[in-house]
Amino acid sequence: MRLDGRYHGLELPGKCKIGVSGCSNQCAETCIKDIGLVGMPSGWRLLVGGNGGGLPRLSQELARDLTDEQAMDMIDKILEIYKTNAKAHQRIGAMIEKMGFEEFKKLVSSE
Repeated sequence: MRLDGRYHGLELPGKCKIGVSGCSNQCAETCIKDIGLVGMPSGWRLLVGGNGGGLPRLSQELARDLTDEQAMDMIDKILEIYKTNAKAHQRIGAMIEKMGFEEFKKLVSSE
């Protein structure tokens, strides 16, 4: 609910789906969401860049063992980078693919 309250209606370059799974079974299919959080015993695992549909793409792990606040802060950074760098109608995964995952990771950690 915190994610919905914080990001619902946010103007973004394209569609953005966020999934949250309370355990590693990923019942919310976080591996094919633009941003995914997976609950682990040691904290949240943060995944980015997934996409279902005609050109499916599995997300990549950006960070793990995050507290609630750390996860929210990283999502803020991801969405800011997305707003700044993506073309109209481009999904996060396509943007990451174009810039490279390591470059994206650097941007998230330096913001």
